[in-house]
Amino acid sequence: DNAPVHITNENTQLINVTLHFLPSNTTSYLQPCDAEIINSFKSKYQKLLVKNKVETYEILQQLNKGTDSLNIHDAIIFCTNAWNAITQETISNCWKYTGILLLVNQKEVDEGVNQLEQDNQAERKEIQFLIDQLPFDNHHIDAAEFIHIDDHLKSNEGLTDEEIISLINSDKNMLEVESDEEIPSVISKIQALTNLDDLITFFKYSPLNNSIN
Repeated sequence: DNAPVHITNENTQLINVTLHFLPSNTTSYLQPCDAEIINSFKSKYQKLLVKNKVETYEILQQLNKGTDSLNIHDAIIFCTNAWNAITQETISNCWKYTGILLLVNQKEVDEGVNQLEQDNQAERKEIQFLIDQLPFDNHHIDAAEFIHIDDHLKSNEGLTDEEIISLINSDKNMLEVESDEEIPSVISKIQALTNLDDLITFFKYSPLNNSIN
């Protein structure tokens, strides 16, 4: 593709590697991840996300108390679960769809594409069912729209040399300011392990353990 990092300097001579660039506007047809694997991952991630929102709303209604917002750790767990939910069959069908696997006949390609579409429809129905349980008064969002709701976001295109230098200088200034602050004392390993044992005991035997997440 035309990613800057894939373009070699005109004076560079590669000995053991031969570069072949894909035709323009063929990413979604020739690259398995873009063909459907990423879409499957995003569908499963968004399903976990909206399911979490439904559960949060139900807790809010039943217990009349607020819940913690999603954090980076939650997002990482969702990503892990979403990726693990993608089957080998889905990945195989995506490769068949691109035509990269030379031994695949057209019948297998058609069957793989049909299976992908059936899986996508089933996923969208599940997501739509969950979305419909949320209290949207003014706007009803479609499952397909929700899955690709962040497609318009810009990806990180990298920093310029000037931006990198500016960041380094700001870090140096911050270090100089922080150097005047008092450095906290570090407890011993034995003391840390003892405190950890006390914490474990507290969570194990405290009558409040059922109310602590």
